[in-house]
Amino acid sequence: MKKFVSVFGFLIVLILITFQFQGRGWATITVTGGIIGTSTTWTAANSPYLITGDVFVKGTDTPTLTIEPNVTIMFAAKTSLYIGGTSINDKGKLIADGSLGKITFTADGTTTAGYWGGIYFDNYSDDGSYLKNIVVEYGGYNCDADIYCVSASPSIQDSIIGSSSQHGIRCNNSSPMISNKIIKDNSSHGIHLEGSSIPTMITNTITNNNYGIYCAGNSSSPTITTNKITNNKSYPVCIGANSVRKVFNNTYSDNNPNAIYVLSETIDTSGKIQGHIPDFSGEYGMCPNPVRNDLA
Repeated sequence: MKKFVSVFGFLIVLILITFQFQGRGWATITVTGGIIGTSTTWTAANSPYLITGDVFVKGTDTPTLTIEPNVTIMFAAKTSLYIGGTSINDKGKLIADGSLGKITFTADGTTTAGYWGGIYFDNYSDDGSYLKNIVVEYGGYNCDADIYCVSASPSIQDSIIGSSSQHGIRCNNSSPMISNKIIKDNSSHGIHLEGSSIPTMITNTITNNNYGIYCAGNSSSPTITTNKITNNKSYPVCIGANSVRKVFNNTYSDNNPNAIYVLSETIDTSGKIQGHIPDFSGEYGMCPNPVRNDLA
């Protein structure tokens, strides 16, 4: 009888522990925040990781945070991952190569957009930072995007970026390579560009955002080609007049409206407009009802 009670008690404890971690997983590593100043690897064997405070990867010797395939990283409310900093002594690098198994950056125990901040590549992050086959979701709290690049140009490939309370990817004076990605379900823009951002966007699917790709001014001049831009609440692309020639071979469908929005600008470079005839904005690039020339 005592043996039966003992076994029964063990089962009750096991059930309680399982219930406690239901929805979170077995967080074998809790990262309470702070600076990672030496190169570090987060391993699949220790996954998932729970981040409870802001993490900064930076130092004079360019410390690298390497994340192995099949790792899940869960962020507590209002926390973010920062790569690099604002001074020459704040160099940092992120390698998250999920080629052999998806890497996930997500909220801890919720599907609320904007629950955590995002991945923030600062001025002195290393442009050799590389993200492949990752998922970044439910960010946007203080970075205004799941991934925010400030004077930084990491490579972002074969990934899913979505469900941000702001933008999927935000670039300020940044020119990352963005390819083969699904950028979806973000409350604001799929990709938001400001400053002199000149990224290359190739073969992405950009769907169910506000604007698909939005240039906040004429200084941003992205190359946008062979993308599928669909079901966005507003225009698929907003871009300066001089840069329209760099938008070609894309597929647009079910956007509202289904045409390119062109910011007012003096065209001083020869080029050819391909595909849809754009919508032209007013004098300052702000026209609520521009003259439209849609093609089916």
